[in-house]
Amino acid sequence: MKTNYLLYDGDCPGCSAYVAVAALRKLHPSFQVLDARHEPLLVAAMRSQGFDVNEGIILDIGGKIHFGADAVRMMARLGKDHGIARRTILVATGDASWSAWLYPRLKRGRRRLLELLGRPPIG
Repeated sequence: MKTNYLLYDGDCPGCSAYVAVAALRKLHPSFQVLDARHEPLLVAAMRSQGFDVNEGIILDIGGKIHFGADAVRMMARLGKDHGIARRTILVATGDASWSAWLYPRLKRGRRRLLELLGRPPIG
């Protein structure tokens, strides 16, 4: 089983933008940044463990799974020491005290955006 990866929806512009800002692959070369739409076996394995990538980003750090708001919070922590602009965006969306309130709203926005773009959920 893979470890040290980020599994996200590569067809979601918002998700892709956040992943680009986080720059995990650049800042932490051991990380794999994986588009869930190209990883059906991993998506299925995560679902069998109760983690649905349609409901949140999945971050595996050394075999420990972080999901949804927790994954975004961990991404913020991993990237916040690498530049003021990156730190501001990551902390505001992932590590701020109100980020747990924000995440479900971003998730609903993602669903609506994908519907508008005609992109199906990850199968």
